[in-house]
Amino acid sequence: MRTLATAALFTFLAFGQGEDKTFYFTQPVSIAEVTSMATMTRTLMDLQDISVDQEHQAVVMHGPVDKLVASDWLLHQLDQPGAASGSSTAGEYKISGEVIKLFCVSPAATVADITALTTAIRTTADLQRLFPLAGQKVIVGRGTPEKMAATEWMVGQLLPPETQAPTTDSVAYPSPLLDSRTEADKPVIRIFRMDPKTTNAELTSAVTAIRTIADIQRLFPFENGEAKEKLRKNSQYL
Repeated sequence: MRTLATAALFTFLAFGQGEDKTFYFTQPVSIAEVTSMATMTRTLMDLQDISVDQEHQAVVMHGPVDKLVASDWLLHQLDQPGAASGSSTAGEYKISGEVIKLFCVSPAATVADITALTTAIRTTADLQRLFPLAGQKVIVGRGTPEKMAATEWMVGQLLPPETQAPTTDSVAYPSPLLDSRTEADKPVIRIFRMDPKTTNAELTSAVTAIRTIADIQRLFPFENGEAKEKLRKNSQYL
């Protein structure tokens, strides 16, 4: 009995230790980009044992098989030629009741544009696991299907990969945030376009005033296209 118990314990420990995986990129990437993707993968997959092999420009991972499979899928998506082209949603992967998605943005988007959009989506949709990869022109996120759908909608409104961004105010989009109010009074997301002559200083001043007067904290200026995006407290205009 002692022998059987020892064998069972050894098997359990070996299983708990996980597996090893090394991902080698086939497309040209810098060490900085590899490091960014490794950091992103660590957070999205809750995979702590992950490092960068600078000599071979590879990502070295150790952990549960399901997380390694998901990580391999994600890095493979980012390693495709022209990964930033095509539809707004490059791919998705379901894991633990959530969805991991890649959202392509406009090829003309700057680092500042992608960062600003990521920051706005993080707070507006309460989506913390969302990361910009400027080199690949994508934003990668993990969350509920509702939050992923809201992210795709906002990308399409502000930095669409295939077409020009809309020039008129958006319709109301249902907020993915949990809310116990009646259907008619649930939060929505809207994007309002300013006059093209509006300066960045004027845009910032308007946002500050609205935040204070209307008590709307989920309100952001988006300088590209002079748009601003807002989580409304209800479905009515101010």
